[in-house]
Amino acid sequence: MSTATTTRFYQWTVSLRDPGLRERWRRIAKDFIRHHRNPLNNLLHAVATPLGVSGVLALLAVLDVRWALAAAMVYAAALWFAVPIVAWVPSVLCLSAGTAVAAWATQIDASPLWAIAAIVVGYGLQDVSHWLCGESTLQGDYTRSDATLGQKVFSFAEHCFYQLPLTALACVRVNTSPLELLVRRKRVLPTHLDSAQAADDLRRIRDWADTQCQHATQSVHWWQESLPGEVRQSFAALAEDSQMLRSIRRHHGPAFAVRPVLRMNELYVTGPPKTSTSDTVFYTPHIDGPWAVWPCSSVYRCMLAASENPLVTTHFPMDGAGEKQTAHRLETGHAVAFDFNRELHYITRKPAAEYLAESGDAVDSGADQAIPTRVNLKLHFVAYPKKLPWLGQTLAAATTAYDRRAREWFLETLQPKTLLEKSKAKLILGCTNLFDKVASHAGWSNVTMLIVLAAITIPFIGYWAFVFATAYVHYAIYLATMRHRGGVSYGHFVRDAIFFKAVSMTQLFVLYAISGPAWWSIAIAAAGFSISALAALRLGKLRTYYGSELGVIPGSKETRFPYGWLPHPMIAGSVIGLIGMLVATTIGQPLGWLIIGHIVCYTWVLAQEMSHPQ
Repeated sequence: MSTATTTRFYQWTVSLRDPGLRERWRRIAKDFIRHHRNPLNNLLHAVATPLGVSGVLALLAVLDVRWALAAAMVYAAALWFAVPIVAWVPSVLCLSAGTAVAAWATQIDASPLWAIAAIVVGYGLQDVSHWLCGESTLQGDYTRSDATLGQKVFSFAEHCFYQLPLTALACVRVNTSPLELLVRRKRVLPTHLDSAQAADDLRRIRDWADTQCQHATQSVHWWQESLPGEVRQSFAALAEDSQMLRSIRRHHGPAFAVRPVLRMNELYVTGPPKTSTSDTVFYTPHIDGPWAVWPCSSVYRCMLAASENPLVTTHFPMDGAGEKQTAHRLETGHAVAFDFNRELHYITRKPAAEYLAESGDAVDSGADQAIPTRVNLKLHFVAYPKKLPWLGQTLAAATTAYDRRAREWFLETLQPKTLLEKSKAKLILGCTNLFDKVASHAGWSNVTMLIVLAAITIPFIGYWAFVFATAYVHYAIYLATMRHRGGVSYGHFVRDAIFFKAVSMTQLFVLYAISGPAWWSIAIAAAGFSISALAALRLGKLRTYYGSELGVIPGSKETRFPYGWLPHPMIAGSVIGLIGMLVATTIGQPLGWLIIGHIVCYTWVLAQEMSHPQ
């Protein structure tokens, strides 16, 4: 965020009544945000801080629940004069929830020990969060300062007083909000090695590869350790090039370490397209590795071109869409890194005859022989939290083991002759297609999330807990992505939004249907959702899912019905449909609350769209 934007943000948040309080809030808010830029850190604080507040209120409720209520009201009143409304409202909501928890604990005669435990865990979790995310603490600043003991005690008391609204501020602020964790950022990272040393290393590798296979009829691979003498040394230097390491570090931030994965590295010469061998997989959308659900860590494959490349283009269909489809035709010194276990990609190859015709050369039966050999280095890096090195090391080992075994299968099926070899080739292509379908339409991490949620909620809490846990995820994805705007991996965003909306609305419609609604309720609901569906049809998929707002396609105004007749017809139609469902439902029952939650979320999405017009 730019300095000007930051200044405007703080000016907006400090519209307080007293100049002295306003200045105090501005100072501590700036200091707090400086230590809380990581969305994961703020997410953990959003759990830890309310937990600690609930513990304090529960301790007071041991004396008398009225003490807890009075303390919450006094604290809320004090915050009213000390913090802006953007931080005060969520603080009051947290205090209300904490008071309810304290009252409930009193009713069931819970031991005071759980309240003490909540305070200790809440405080400790904040320190663990800072350690995990690699961010220093605000408390560490003043405890290590040269201030007197009295000044340090005052700073600690001030910190405790402001902790709840400061946490709320960090959670609603763009770029530090936990919603950022739902944003699918671009993970296809291009770079260019422009140093003289890199150019010499690439030339040496290219010359050697050309002598080994001047006109390849199929893909050829060499592991890094199998390369001879100087070629291996040049490869090793490129495998640890600081430019490529820097591009991945920038993407993940200072809390992450990036290290080479040398045993996966290989030199690769592209062969012509095949239709019945494992070479075909390169021309089919595919993901290189199986560990898509591995948490917090990523292995990157970096394709570095060591030669001219007039024919072959690498496409990343999930990284963009429409006119902003992501594709790279890599030539000498150009590289692109992508997630080995998560990013769909494939290559296309321009026919040699077409290339020669465009370049003005004669076309004959040996046209393929006139095309430069495409030589690529496949370099690999693992990114992981600095505080959890074992997580990255284990992923690197698992990915390496898979990659080397997959290479053996690949080589066995390059020229299949026996029935077994042909069956293996078909199995490779079939598994690739299946993995692609799940990755492109659902997402392995999304499917895993649903399975884990179902396993946690349904047996121990009940099915309704699963319903509420999955009902509003797609709204959060909309809100997070529209707040973030730049650098969004559009295909992943649309996939996630459609998947979770399908899960949410399927459950809602089924639960509504089995509740036995009246015909007039069904008629209102059908009319509302029909308007919404027609509006989506008019816009098309890309415009429906914010393609214009995210810069994927040019903006345009829709005038066909229901546009021009109803403001924001997609949202308005859905809200009408939900109201039709609600009027035939008992509001105090779970289904009633579920529908109300959908209406509130649609209202929130509408408010964001109106505040950020295209």
